[in-house]
Amino acid sequence: AMIYLSFFLLVLRIVKTQPWFWPSFNWWKNQTSDSRTSADFRGYYLLYVARYVAEIISVGLEYDRKDKREMLLHHFSTVFLIGISYAYGFTRVGGIIMLLLDPADVPLHVAKLFKYVADARKIELNKKRSGRSNNNRGAMATQRAITVGKRCQFMADVLFGVFMVTFFITRLVMYPYVVYSSHFECRKFVNVERNLALLIGYWSCIVLLYIVLALQAYWFYLILKVAIKVVTK
Repeated sequence: AMIYLSFFLLVLRIVKTQPWFWPSFNWWKNQTSDSRTSADFRGYYLLYVARYVAEIISVGLEYDRKDKREMLLHHFSTVFLIGISYAYGFTRVGGIIMLLLDPADVPLHVAKLFKYVADARKIELNKKRSGRSNNNRGAMATQRAITVGKRCQFMADVLFGVFMVTFFITRLVMYPYVVYSSHFECRKFVNVERNLALLIGYWSCIVLLYIVLALQAYWFYLILKVAIKVVTK
């Protein structure tokens, strides 16, 4: 949670102050190498790709999750996107994408922290009940475990709702617009066909952007399933 929050605040500070931040045609108009070679922007690009390389390793070391393949596909796509965008100077839109992808993960991971505490209190409560302690101290400890567990579960549910809304706005509303701008608006200002290398780089980025978008839609489907389960059960 701290890592995602730190990255989001850092990119917000760097990108939002750039003269090309908005409107979107500024991402492509009069592109120069200044945004790629400035120290803060280059440093953030390096940090971001390093983080995703580390996450590829961590996904391989963790126990297998249901979406392990999708997660690896997402991380590899992100690493290639960063590399290609840096090589061909599409770093402005790269910074915008980085700004959009991190915010939702902050409430998600804080919600997980509350959920883990709530689950731990349930385990503690079951142990106390199995021990059948009837003294006052045991009863107070049991009541405390129940209270803490309920509060943490409530906070986990609230933060999951915040995560779901944030995910939908940033990744399924704003991010698709970035994909649209990269696919269509870009070609109004950048002659991607002026040489074969640039054309290959451009279409490689477009394909990877759509892969990431498809993954966001798939994950939101899983999120909705969890939300429906929480509401109905």
